[in-house]
Amino acid sequence: MLKKLIYIFAILVLVVGWSLADIDEHIGISTVDEHIGISTVDETIGQTVASGAADPCATANGTTIFCVDPGVVGGTGDGSSAANAYASLSAAEAAEEGDIRAVAGGYTFLCMSSDGTDDTTAPIFAAWETDADSLINIVGMDFPSDGVWDDSAYIIKVAAGYSLRIQEEFVNVKNLQVEVDSTGGIGHGIYITTITATNAVTIEKCIVRATGGNSNCKGIETADTDLNLTVLNTIVYGFTYGTGAAMQIQTATANIFNCTVSGSDTGIHNVGGTTTVTNSAVFNNTDDYNGTFTATYSASDDTQAGTGNIDWANGATDWAANFTAYATGDFSVKDGDAGIDDAGTDLSGSGITDDITDKAREGTCDIGAFEF
Repeated sequence: MLKKLIYIFAILVLVVGWSLADIDEHIGISTVDEHIGISTVDETIGQTVASGAADPCATANGTTIFCVDPGVVGGTGDGSSAANAYASLSAAEAAEEGDIRAVAGGYTFLCMSSDGTDDTTAPIFAAWETDADSLINIVGMDFPSDGVWDDSAYIIKVAAGYSLRIQEEFVNVKNLQVEVDSTGGIGHGIYITTITATNAVTIEKCIVRATGGNSNCKGIETADTDLNLTVLNTIVYGFTYGTGAAMQIQTATANIFNCTVSGSDTGIHNVGGTTTVTNSAVFNNTDDYNGTFTATYSASDDTQAGTGNIDWANGATDWAANFTAYATGDFSVKDGDAGIDDAGTDLSGSGITDDITDKAREGTCDIGAFEF
């Protein structure tokens, strides 16, 4: 029952909080259409809650909202309800892929783990037909409320290869935990590639981390020339081995807002793309930035030109003064004396109004994924 109450609360937060309006030109990027930012999830989700249904997928009937739960035993496995959830996101994708352009709001995959079982089958989102009004929404329903990694919640975890591969346009990813377990070989967290149209992908309020010891692993990586990627209120850390990178942007346009990137060989690597970083903490990496960037109102150990940037010349002393327990994955703002508190720029007019835990951003927001 507690799990179901958590799912319902998460849906309420999702419905009222999932919107990104046009991004103002003053932060250095062109306007982003509201449909290709973070779109509103199908109203059926809201109707499910309004009706008092305990099952978050009760009204879906396997049509536009599909449940994924690797912990479910029995059931039909068609995603039509929590009891009949798909056993993996990969199974859900394979069964439902197709042309959804006539489906208002598109398809939504609600991911949860009722018993803490990881989702260990890598999904590849390809062979779909989507548009700006009919998107693919991938949503974690039991994402940790404090924004700190939780082994008991839904996790996509693959031993090698790509934990989540996106080869489709108009895809939104929200509230997912993605782990790269590189013990079996080179791994990637969220990999976006081979999309044949000018497109948009949004990653919001996610945690992507690495475990294992293989090199050349990436947290979020793009390999698509016409991709427009938005990443906000997201944490990426632990890609420390060899040529690992928390984020690697290749030949794409990426806009990174209020993210925390730490503990990796390279924090953000721009390889021939156009990358804009705003209100983000990029620190404790061998190289925080590699390549050419536009960075403003962000903090790092590397001296980075740009309005409002903070240079953490004192390394670990600065990190400890700003984060609750960065070494163990708690990147929340330590206290009101932290240098990143109220050090960002106000993006509320652009629809960025809360943090990774859904806490409201103040007028002059904090740097990083958390608001104090």
